[in-house]
Amino acid sequence: MEKTALITLIVPIVIEVLKAVAPRFPKRWLPILAPIVGALADILAHFSGLLSESNPTMAALYGMAGAGLYDIYHHVYRKPSSPVKTQE
Repeated sequence: MEKTALITLIVPIVIEVLKAVAPRFPKRWLPILAPIVGALADILAHFSGLLSESNPTMAALYGMAGAGLYDIYHHVYRKPSSPVKTQE
C-alpha cells in the first residue's frame, strides 16, 4: 500500500480510537491532531524501516486530507438524530 493511502487511512482511525478511549478529550483539539498523527506515522514508519525516506510535512497534509475525507463521509452518511422541521 502506498504511503499516501496508508496515512490517509490511519489518521481517521487513530482519531476515532482516541475519541472512544478518551471521550472527555476536548473536541476543538481533534483537527489539530490530524497533521500531528500523520507526521508521527511517517516518522515511525521511517524509523521502523517501512519507508526508505521520510517527509513529515507531506504526511501531515495526508493526515489532514484523511481527517477531511472522514468528516465529509460522516456528515453525508450520518442519520439525523431528529427530523428536520420545515416552516409552512
